[in-house]
Amino acid sequence: MIHRTCHDAGTRFPPKSPSQALRMLGALALAAVLAGPVFTHAASAAQPTVPPPSVRERPAMPSWLADFVGEQSTALSAWPGRQVGQLREFYAAADFEPRWTGEGGLTDRGRALMATLAQSEEHGLSPDALGVPALQAMVERADPAARPQLELALTGALMRYAGWLLGVEREDGAPRHPVFVLAQDQLDPRELARLIDTGDMRQLVATLSPAHSQYQRLLAARRVYKERVAQQAASPKIPAGATIRAGYNDPRVPAIRARMAAMGHDVATTGDANHYDPKLRQAVMQFQAANRLQPDGSVGRAVLAAMNAGPADRLVQIDATLERWRRMPRDLGARHVLVNVPAYTMSVMEGDRASMQMKVVVGTRARQTPTFSSRLATVEINPTWSVPARLAAEDILPAIRRNPNYLEEHNIRVLAVVDGRVRQINSAEIDWEQHGGRNMPFRFRQDPGAGNSLGKVKMMLPNDEAIYLHDTPKRSLFQRTARAYSSGCIRLEKPDLFANLLLTEGAGWSQDQIDGAFAQRGTRAVPLRDSMNVHIAYLTAWVEDDGKLTFHDDIYSQDDRVVQMIQARRALPAPPSPERMRTASARD
Repeated sequence: MIHRTCHDAGTRFPPKSPSQALRMLGALALAAVLAGPVFTHAASAAQPTVPPPSVRERPAMPSWLADFVGEQSTALSAWPGRQVGQLREFYAAADFEPRWTGEGGLTDRGRALMATLAQSEEHGLSPDALGVPALQAMVERADPAARPQLELALTGALMRYAGWLLGVEREDGAPRHPVFVLAQDQLDPRELARLIDTGDMRQLVATLSPAHSQYQRLLAARRVYKERVAQQAASPKIPAGATIRAGYNDPRVPAIRARMAAMGHDVATTGDANHYDPKLRQAVMQFQAANRLQPDGSVGRAVLAAMNAGPADRLVQIDATLERWRRMPRDLGARHVLVNVPAYTMSVMEGDRASMQMKVVVGTRARQTPTFSSRLATVEINPTWSVPARLAAEDILPAIRRNPNYLEEHNIRVLAVVDGRVRQINSAEIDWEQHGGRNMPFRFRQDPGAGNSLGKVKMMLPNDEAIYLHDTPKRSLFQRTARAYSSGCIRLEKPDLFANLLLTEGAGWSQDQIDGAFAQRGTRAVPLRDSMNVHIAYLTAWVEDDGKLTFHDDIYSQDDRVVQMIQARRALPAPPSPERMRTASARD
């Protein structure tokens, strides 16, 4: 079980919307968008008074469609009810006309859609999960009586593909990317109508896909790694084991030497093949630096994982990162904050470029930093720290039992509710051996000061995990390459620099005001009138501006699960055949 316990118990910010403001496109709206205006050109000067499809009178639903999606039909009972509703609205908006098929089989638009569905693999998605093999078989059979089934199956596949690209269709139970405070994304129906009406399916896919430069760069990188997977045989994995350090002898050293030699390093030796010599250590240090690992020359778990990662492993990271981009808001904000958890970085982004960047410390594997989007709300100067109950039980209470002076040494007060009011309790009068678990009537609060766990400043942002960004007195952690040490919150390498930016531009403060506030001992919360969106993301593949593709260690072991979720998707059942429809009708 994962526990995040860095937040203040008394400073939880609920989302402003009644439910988490996830990026969603209503099923009926999507259906109307995809079907309604598509086959009727947008209003022009020549036709200024044509009412929209939702207003003008439409013909009755023909039997070919009513048999499947009519209110009384159970023909598609194996489909999600939402999907049947989408089909009904789709064809109602299109005056119940077939969109992809004609008397002779597929129309040009239908063939374009088939090709588009088959190319979904370019986005790391599964054509099989869209039913492409079954659709191809239906086309090849060319059965005129099965035209309604082919028509509806194509539309169902398009609906699913559009939902996956938009990141709003997650019927498989995939984790969401919560969005707090920010406005929900919307789809431009006129643009979709124009694209489908012209039959430009590739442009339609581009419109549905994230326009973020990283997504587009990763698509190009994916094509390269897909070719590498096809061309290169998988290299033998270097076995796991104890960390190999300078001067060690280990039977895995020849394999490490061969791997470094294959990467172009001169690591030849005339000595003991199993000896980890200085030349090989130097090559390993260069490899570590290139892969953003601690360049200490030791070969441990993370280094072996990077050495063993072949094109297929890297393709998993690319596909997982593409999926995460699809789940994020389309509009990140012209200026926004991006925290990339596995990269241990926070960047202030101006469009696609970082105007400020710093190292961060993120949650441990047991107390992982969650991903979500929100907006900076408050800067708190000289904060107090209200210790969360779980952290009090797991960390503070054992420390008190080991050291009776722990609370005093760390400026932590003990609080309790007495006669309906919160009062400070003399910790010396408490028998700490009698308390713990559910029997914990006390709360702990750390005073502001040099030793405060939140440092000199914290930045609050609404979210239901009570995660925030803050300073830390443990500055030495920023010298490490792997920085997963927090209880879920994000510790900043340069909090004063970031706070200055927020207070000057978000609160209109002068530098003298900022310096004066930090010089005082008291806590001060400063609301931000003009702030920035914050996106906490988990992106293990990143393409730099120069085209270099960087991979980050999957510190929470999430990539495989994301890709397995994509691969586990299954196609919608094919609509029943004419024979089955007739049999069911006769039985009724």
